[in-house]
Amino acid sequence: MPVQDRHPARRVLVVDDSPFSSGMLAALLRKEGHEVQVAEDGEEALLRLRWWHPDLILLDLTMPVMDGWEFLRLRAEDPATAAIPVVVLSATDESLFKVASGLGAGRCLKKPLRADDVLAAVRECCPR
Repeated sequence: MPVQDRHPARRVLVVDDSPFSSGMLAALLRKEGHEVQVAEDGEEALLRLRWWHPDLILLDLTMPVMDGWEFLRLRAEDPATAAIPVVVLSATDESLFKVASGLGAGRCLKKPLRADDVLAAVRECCPR
């Protein structure tokens, strides 16, 4: 049975400044049949949101130019993007995940990531 038959395809924006991390996430998600775009920081991610309307955002918190915290705040202020679910991916102290949740993150996953956890978060935060 093709992967797409088991898990409906979603449009996922991966926001991470690490080419290794974003590349691994993009490969994992594409293998599951999802469409993926990658942004290296929050500023680039906000630009992509304007023309590529994802179903879900996977967001690192610690990035140059615009970090995940600022991205969450600006995303939440825009009615066109506020409803897009966000999964925060971070190696930061887990106590900060409550703050991220307060800014609209639906799930928070601690780095290093496990593939099963990422795929479960995608299904949970973006059901079809």
